[in-house]
Amino acid sequence: MVSTLEMSFEEAMEAAALWCGAWEQGDLSDEVLADKVADLVASRDGARGFFVVSLPAENPLMDRLPEPLVMALRLAGEGVVDLTVRNLAMSTAMAVYHLRVGADEQASGSKRVQRRSIELL
Repeated sequence: MVSTLEMSFEEAMEAAALWCGAWEQGDLSDEVLADKVADLVASRDGARGFFVVSLPAENPLMDRLPEPLVMALRLAGEGVVDLTVRNLAMSTAMAVYHLRVGADEQASGSKRVQRRSIELL
């Protein structure tokens, strides 16, 4: 298996989807998930993969924000803050665009990412 520091963006997305799903099913504790995410967000591609999967997902992880996960993201530092700000800016712009063109479902998804990004910040 590839180390999380060596994962490509695509591999990080796959790992994040697997871990978020396992957490939602109760197969991973908050602490184990936080450890895995901490390893993943240690690299730029890993962090990007985690946020691409977790921020828009129907999975409730980013709405509940377990304390161990919050701590892992805080310890990851500036890279996580930078990506979160970028996600906030992009999701805000996309929500406005989707509303203007009448794409209510897409606007709702963009607003979800926006809300979650604000909560993380």
